[in-house]
Amino acid sequence: MPEELSIQWEPRDGPPRKLTFEPTEEGWHRRTEIWDGQEWHEQDVDVVTEPSVYAPDRATKTEQTPPTLPSLLDGPHLTWGDDDPEVLVFDRLGSPIAIGTPAGILRYYSHQLPTAQPITKQEIRTLIRTFGLPTVTPLAQTPYTREDFSRGDFDVC
Repeated sequence: MPEELSIQWEPRDGPPRKLTFEPTEEGWHRRTEIWDGQEWHEQDVDVVTEPSVYAPDRATKTEQTPPTLPSLLDGPHLTWGDDDPEVLVFDRLGSPIAIGTPAGILRYYSHQLPTAQPITKQEIRTLIRTFGLPTVTPLAQTPYTREDFSRGDFDVC
């Protein structure tokens, strides 16, 4: 019996996704999964009789595992004391969301907020499911400043 076939991609407007075809006695199962920054979550399983896939002309890395949330947070955690610390940035029309770690506390900010707010890893996973994976970006390349992250509610989540 043939082996399973997986296809993985990053849509422009959401988190990484994976589609897997698995052979079964009655045909094939098509499993759809979504990445939340920590692990793959099964979204749907269908039975299909004749799976087909279109491949692009250029080679891509389909077996690559997206970065985990802890690995994405390494940059902001380790660089906040630097002159130009790194932040996680979720691209969003109008006002990107940036996450930094002043004093080791995860905080997020956008121009739509009056001040920076604490954020949990679970809330970051929700942002990943909504907006896709964030980029690790130097703070100077965002519209925000270190001071934007030092004002606001300092209660830890």
